[in-house]
Amino acid sequence: MADAIAILFDDDEEAMLALRGLREIERAGQVSFSDTAVIARDAEGRLHVKNELDSSTETGMTVGAVVGALFGPLGLIAGLVGGAAIGSRTGNGVDDDFVEEVERQLEPDKSALFLAIKDANADALVGALNPYHGRVIRSTLTPEAEEVLNLAMR
Repeated sequence: MADAIAILFDDDEEAMLALRGLREIERAGQVSFSDTAVIARDAEGRLHVKNELDSSTETGMTVGAVVGALFGPLGLIAGLVGGAAIGSRTGNGVDDDFVEEVERQLEPDKSALFLAIKDANADALVGALNPYHGRVIRSTLTPEAEEVLNLAMR
């Protein structure tokens, strides 16, 4: 099971910058995500989800594209769409109840970065979040691990 973390930020730009930093250490092989998303509540109180494709969806799309390419342009498109649908159904991202609880806590003009982490180098994760100012508002981590992340993001 993946560790789930929700980090509160003052705006969606800061949350997206933090996610980009985390993607850099992911490319370096220091962390593996099963899902990520940024949810922002605007000044009027509406929620906006800035979800990326999770790993399962990406894998499904890739396999679907390869198989679809064997059958020409229409097969390629059908393979991408079909692969994405299958991958999204088999994914193991952030639990819906976890997301809903954080959404209820999210005030106007704030955002939350959701991370479902399959595997991580803890030092790399802390280092990647250090330049940003956020606060863990919910996680499946130990209280000690949450405190380390919160101290890093001060």
